[in-house]
Amino acid sequence: MKRGILWLVPAVAAVGLLAGCTSFLPPTPVPGEEPVTIVDDHRGLPAGYSEDEQGFPDSAFVYWDSEEPQRLELVTLGSSSCMSMPVSYTSDGPLLAISTKPSGGPNCTADMATHTWVLETPGSHLPGSGVRVNGSDVPVVDPSTTVSVEIAPTPPREPPPGSAPVDVLGAGTDDPDGRLGGRATSYVVWPGASATLTVVTFGSSSCRAVPVSFDADNTDELDLRVEVPDHPAACSADTAATSTVIAVPPGYATGHGVRLNGRWVNVLR
Repeated sequence: MKRGILWLVPAVAAVGLLAGCTSFLPPTPVPGEEPVTIVDDHRGLPAGYSEDEQGFPDSAFVYWDSEEPQRLELVTLGSSSCMSMPVSYTSDGPLLAISTKPSGGPNCTADMATHTWVLETPGSHLPGSGVRVNGSDVPVVDPSTTVSVEIAPTPPREPPPGSAPVDVLGAGTDDPDGRLGGRATSYVVWPGASATLTVVTFGSSSCRAVPVSFDADNTDELDLRVEVPDHPAACSADTAATSTVIAVPPGYATGHGVRLNGRWVNVLR
């Protein structure tokens, strides 16, 4: 891992050059949060992460080696020309909340790439602390442990105002689109005028993410909230598919778009 690059966000007067990309002014921190310190960055995944064994990540995650606890690596996903960059953080007990903003632009390539950001560990946090990125819990991978993925239990979050529970009809491990082993990104199967749909997510086989509620105030699209309910303190470091069949909430039809935790996903009709 290369050393010697030190960014303290914001750098309002300096223009940074990131891993061969065009120069840009780093985005500013979120008001009221502490700026992060970026000591290094590179395209792709951390050196010790095996895409062949663990699959293409489905979301942002943290790579945090307990043998080098003073630094953590945040992996973000998005356009390779408009990288999602960590800018600031807040700390609430054992929970570390990191905020990211898009960098580059204004025109972004329509691809999906990973980028690794090496940060100085904020405050007194240690590997095993819970981490959220832009309000969502993310896995924390510790390559020095026998169980690779460590997720510290965090207090349950209250459902957003206007949300309603989903009606779960069944669950399994099907992956109809065959994405496991490739770009394992979540998707939804919603055929014809069916009164049911299937949400397919990817992640640890011992900490499966399932739909728990939907935004009942949003009738323009179906916005589902997906969580790992009652997850243990440690999750296996594999990648598995989880398929959850739910009843289509009243007032929605197959023409509606679908979001999972606010992000658009592919819908197989």
